[in-house]
Amino acid sequence: MSQLKIQEGEEHFVDKHQEQLIQNITTVTPVLDHLLQRRLLTGEEYDKVRAEKTDQEKMRSLYRICRGWSISDKDILYQAMKTSNPRVIKNLEGSK
Repeated sequence: MSQLKIQEGEEHFVDKHQEQLIQNITTVTPVLDHLLQRRLLTGEEYDKVRAEKTDQEKMRSLYRICRGWSISDKDILYQAMKTSNPRVIKNLEGSK
């Protein structure tokens, strides 16, 4: 698993591109599955996010949960999104 290289004071990829990720991530359940498996989400949080009607609502709900996560936890979220939504991440990485 490749790690993101973040310079001191730099925003994490998942924070920097929050709006675009909320709008464009369309495969949310595999991301949630990975986060649950890695114990970054509780069963209750997982169920709450999954219960949202649209992918955008699911991503907004996920962002409310991950707001205070560490850089390494956000790296796991980034990798989960990159695995299940590679085109979205590749496009955003190209737009730096």
